[in-house]
Amino acid sequence: MAMSGQIETDQLREMPAMQFTETVISRVYPVLFGQVSGIGEYMQQLFPGNDERIYQSLLNKIYSELDDQYRKEKLVLFPFILQLQAENKLAESCKPFKSVKTHYTSMLVLLTEIRENLRAGDVIPVTGSIQELVNLLQVFEKNLVAVHVTKDKYLFAPFRSCKGCKSL
Repeated sequence: MAMSGQIETDQLREMPAMQFTETVISRVYPVLFGQVSGIGEYMQQLFPGNDERIYQSLLNKIYSELDDQYRKEKLVLFPFILQLQAENKLAESCKPFKSVKTHYTSMLVLLTEIRENLRAGDVIPVTGSIQELVNLLQVFEKNLVAVHVTKDKYLFAPFRSCKGCKSL
């Protein structure tokens, strides 16, 4: 796993569930949290003062959603999956999986809102460039999507039983 830049999800695909969950908790989430913090620091340099507040507010919401997702996976979903695996069972309900997807979807919506505000061009950066901020946002979003898709396909899907929910 890279500590910055692109997260390599190929390694996760080959891992057993226990190692997969431990790796996501100990190595993947620190990268994602670090990227959000880096984006926030860049925003503070780019838009000091009032202009930064709008973006920082949206970024704080992303951080909050990421933190909620992390806690739900670490404390509820991952132990649930490991229990299902130990009992060789499938989940009777997709609710635990959907509760995590809600945070993922919210983060994507917030990222879109930040990009739309940047495209509107209402603020002029003091230092740095809007394009660099867009690049940082794109790397974070790409990692977020790649990790979500990998978890969904290689960790969650084998334990879901309801046919209507196979692709969250």
